[in-house]
Amino acid sequence: MNGKEYVLNALKRIPVERPVWVPYVGCHGGSLIGVSAEDYLKSGELIYNGLREAYKLYKPDGLPLIFDLQIEAEVLGCELIWFPDSPPTVISHPLESKPHLDINLLGEFNINKGRYRELKKATNLVKKDFGSTIALYGLVCGPFTLSLHLRGSQIFLDMYDNPIQTKKLIDYCKEVVIKSAHFYIENGVDIVAIVDPMTSQISPEHFTYFVAPFLNSVFKFVHMRGKPASLFVCGDASRNLTEMFKTGCDNVAVDENVDLKRMRELAEQFRKSFSGNLGLATPLLNGTEDECVTEALEEVEIGGNTGYILSPGCDIPYNVPKENLIAIGEALHDKYLPKTGRSHAECKKTNTRQPSIASKKTEEKLFIDIITIDSKVCPPCQYAVEAVKYATKGLESWVKIRERKIKTEEGRAFAKEFGIKSIPTICINGEPVFRSMIPDIKTIRNEIEKRLGARD
Repeated sequence: MNGKEYVLNALKRIPVERPVWVPYVGCHGGSLIGVSAEDYLKSGELIYNGLREAYKLYKPDGLPLIFDLQIEAEVLGCELIWFPDSPPTVISHPLESKPHLDINLLGEFNINKGRYRELKKATNLVKKDFGSTIALYGLVCGPFTLSLHLRGSQIFLDMYDNPIQTKKLIDYCKEVVIKSAHFYIENGVDIVAIVDPMTSQISPEHFTYFVAPFLNSVFKFVHMRGKPASLFVCGDASRNLTEMFKTGCDNVAVDENVDLKRMRELAEQFRKSFSGNLGLATPLLNGTEDECVTEALEEVEIGGNTGYILSPGCDIPYNVPKENLIAIGEALHDKYLPKTGRSHAECKKTNTRQPSIASKKTEEKLFIDIITIDSKVCPPCQYAVEAVKYATKGLESWVKIRERKIKTEEGRAFAKEFGIKSIPTICINGEPVFRSMIPDIKTIRNEIEKRLGARD
């Protein structure tokens, strides 16, 4: 069997002889061919060249065509800021300043705008070269996350104050998602993945009411055109896992915040495939080859050989050493590789000295720390930072906001010191107040003012 057959069998829960491996090569493809993330994500030819290099080096069974959750938003008028080493970030929200959610202001989504022409070029080149041997994923921004791009963090308040109009906005975004999915299907992808990371920040009740009906419409569309569908949610999606498995998708994909053993149990219960969840910062970005292989083998042992696809927790960071991913690919294809039995912690060789960087309560400032992967590349992290900034307007003299990125040593030290495992988490003076959850602006403001008032 070739890689594509391994992936498709895993999606159907047909047992496989070796682990199935789908590294999410997005902007990381640019680093493989020596170009910036911005140049890479804007060029169909460069995307093809990067994926071809990943195909040769990493021995994947599947690859995403592109991992960029701003493509649909860009067409709809969101302004982007570009970076040399990460995907772009949405910096303007067309509906943010509008008192009412008037979707008529957005206009019709046009697949001929934006970067779709370059994506078509990349897809055709990949399909012609090595597309017959691996499963090609078409990744689409999910309807709830797209709604955030259009409305901004204000949508968390809208869900309480204006639920009917909020559902109308998400329904509009569902139609955009369907058009984007149709584009990928027409151009020959094997699997359509709906990537909706912001749903990890809401309650199961809100997921059921605001998200699930629209996701199911998308999955029905994809299935009617003969393709399998995946639902990918990064962040700590633990509270919504059961609801995610209840949707009409074929596969549920998560990041390292989620317990893989629970994923396997739910996958068996709902007869679905599941993917995850190699850590991005550790071990992929900051770990050794040995650490990466050890974690991969541990996850494969948990995931089993029925329905499980080994993948990273999200888009592989631009600067991940290619040697780490090469080592994983080679290990997964080596049926004679011995199981050492060593845990990830036991084989760790990195410097374990951690400085004390606690946010001490001071008389001058109230410290608000947002623990993120990186708000430039992680939508839940981006909107957590935005929500805190919005909630602290007028309080600049009394509060100090700091983003703690776990891809840095300082950020990991902070997270370890305060026992933070869920991303994003909002801390106030060192106290984790909101774990993997972005509450409405009023709630954040109230928590801040309550602590400021206690000082008087």
